[in-house]
Amino acid sequence: MDKKKLIAIIAACAVAVGAAVAIPVSIVNCKKDNGQDNPNTENPPGPDEPENPDKPAPPTPPAPGKDVTFDYISDIVNLDEIDEGATAYCAATFNYNVYQGGGVYSETQTQDYYLIGAYVENAPTRFYVFGGENKLGYVTAYSQNGSEKTYFSGKTGGIAANNYCMWIAAESKGYALSHYYRPDDYKSFSDRIIQNAANSGEILITDTFNTNCNADFIYYYSDPDSTNYDKDALFIGEYHGESQPDTDHKIEHDKDGEKVKTNAYLIQYKPHVSSVLSSSTKTGLVVAQSHVPTVQRIYTMPDNITGFAVVEGDMLLTDGEKLFYYDWNKINGPANVEYFKTLTGEDFKALDQNGQPIVMSERQVCFIESDFYIKNYQPEIAVKWLFAVNGEFYVM
Repeated sequence: MDKKKLIAIIAACAVAVGAAVAIPVSIVNCKKDNGQDNPNTENPPGPDEPENPDKPAPPTPPAPGKDVTFDYISDIVNLDEIDEGATAYCAATFNYNVYQGGGVYSETQTQDYYLIGAYVENAPTRFYVFGGENKLGYVTAYSQNGSEKTYFSGKTGGIAANNYCMWIAAESKGYALSHYYRPDDYKSFSDRIIQNAANSGEILITDTFNTNCNADFIYYYSDPDSTNYDKDALFIGEYHGESQPDTDHKIEHDKDGEKVKTNAYLIQYKPHVSSVLSSSTKTGLVVAQSHVPTVQRIYTMPDNITGFAVVEGDMLLTDGEKLFYYDWNKINGPANVEYFKTLTGEDFKALDQNGQPIVMSERQVCFIESDFYIKNYQPEIAVKWLFAVNGEFYVM
């Protein structure tokens, strides 16, 4: 069967605590802030403000890098087609290769499809499917215990997908909706969701796992040079406000002779793609023991961040107002990787399906810090979430 062409970039970045319907706008020239501020850097005093000799000077930003372009989702999806009473708040995308039957997919017939998560009061959450700008319909997600169905409802931290699985992030949990639930039928997850959307159908939640963070946003990265998803990654991250108290899983490390503390994680998982049924197939991720997805790498996340996306070495973060551009390749450079057996004096524990800790071995930790910050951008609208389509950043 085909390898990489089954899928493209996915992602959805959202804030679990509140999102609104995107404001439809046409593409405009992106207004770039000429400052070099980053979300954790204090601005220098103004011309009438006296210098404070006790106040440390802000770090000198690196020389401006290349410009990163971004567009608005309203240019590719007609959000006016979302039903009245449903509030869109997160998005994802996949590139669908048309199924020809017998486990064969077309190499030439492909189309971009978009998933829009929408909150409906006192009703299951809807996941709308768009073929280009046009709405095909929506599906709801449910878990099953015996004959009893429980529908997913409420707002999420976002959605992500590939051709085999869709993930929902919400309240420290990951919900996987995999093709696993119909092992007798080779059709992929994307086949099912496209077909079911036309009839306001349902998709089964095949597994649930603890994300070891608040799961406030989620992003799927598809490497254009990988084959069979071998370089793809799923990221689940969390928000921490700078005025909030420390979390119980903060990371401290030495930087220039001082202790630097971070309260939020971005956790990287490795997708699992196979037609062989296993616990990995149910979650869509490589798993360790007790169905727990294996943590590939941990990133320290600055305060006030509500969304994340990365495309071929370029990383964008958002605080809901601005976009902050970082050098993703340098963040992942060997000089910026540390191996932690303990984080702030406690073992970093992944949680199993019952919420019980599993002591992990050394974890690779990378630090997203001002050293790798390049510049910021000011979109024309508030950024409710951030994702990418075919190697291009999009905001809503």
